Amino acid sequence: MDELRYPIGIQTFSKIIKEGYAYVDKTSYIKPLLSQGQFIFLSRPRRFGKSLMLSTLEAYFEGRRELFKGLAADSMNLDWTPYPVLRFDFTAENYSLEHGLSSLLNRQLKNYEKKYGLTELDNTLAGRFSILIERVVEATGRQVAILIDEYDKPLLDIEDNKDLFEKNQRTLKSFFGNLKSMDRYIRFAFITGVARFSKVSIFSDLNNLKDISMSDRYADICGWSEKELVDNFHPGIEMLAKKRKEGFEDTLHAMREYYDGYMFTEEGSRLYNPFSVLNALDMERIDPYWFATGTPTFLVRRIRALGTFPPNINGKTCSRKELMTVGLNDRNPLPLMFQTGYLTIADYHEDANLYELRFPNKEVEIGFYELQREEGESGIGV
Repeated sequence: MDELRYPIGIQTFSKIIKEGYAYVDKTSYIKPLLSQGQFIFLSRPRRFGKSLMLSTLEAYFEGRRELFKGLAADSMNLDWTPYPVLRFDFTAENYSLEHGLSSLLNRQLKNYEKKYGLTELDNTLAGRFSILIERVVEATGRQVAILIDEYDKPLLDIEDNKDLFEKNQRTLKSFFGNLKSMDRYIRFAFITGVARFSKVSIFSDLNNLKDISMSDRYADICGWSEKELVDNFHPGIEMLAKKRKEGFEDTLHAMREYYDGYMFTEEGSRLYNPFSVLNALDMERIDPYWFATGTPTFLVRRIRALGTFPPNINGKTCSRKELMTVGLNDRNPLPLMFQTGYLTIADYHEDANLYELRFPNKEVEIGFYELQREEGESGIGV
């Protein structure tokens, strides 16, 4: 059997398939997503597979059926007609700069305007976006698919700068505000992010926006169940076990303790963190790969602003409403810690409609308390 190739840092579906990287098939979600509604929102932690899911949808809407050969979507009754795709990626920009967001939007609009032979027919970003959608539909005769990756990064990165936060929020709200009135031109829109700011206020005008973040049906859309892990990476786990000089089940148990445990609904599976799993198998060593990439500064700032790291955080409870939204001035850090993957659902108390939270696994728990200790040594109360 050929050695597995691990797609570490690769979030492009076509590259993974064409170059023979290991791929955990999530294409069975395409059909239910299309039937779910026209505008879909999904929140998941960083490095959890959101960008790859968007890339998979991009390949589908481009009609690249050859990439799906042997995958679940290939045997489903799907419409493989190509549609033009407009994808906006907010992951790579320095948003601490005053005009960081507008510069990024301008660049991405220019790329599409050049592709479709358009000139800037409006002096606002929002106006150009609306015209772009109309002209693309006119040029192709087909509705567009709109894919938005990490919509909230321009907010999370500068959360402690209230003026810039509010400016970026207004820019995003204006940019995407016309989508509702453009619905006749839009085949499908999929929006991802880490946090749900005040009911995704950027898209508040989209009253038909369907948030599937805590839907049981889509609980496993990102992240891997243990069955998916074993079915797709059995040889890699065996190699890791050999390196650790222990049996397969012992190594699987160690991986479970360190990387498993994420639950996004009360009925969902316990899920492994894909990023940590891939790194552990590639490096043949169990280490805190996801946590070591850096706790998001906005989360550290949010907890620091409270003057303390919450002690004995396992067992704390939140309502569903609290878990579904995050406000700029929230005093309770638990919803943001849940949405960013630092806490997960441990239990659901139906009588009180409360979710009990805990650290998902050792990687997060150990890393969090190390961060707590570092902050304590820096003079932050613990």
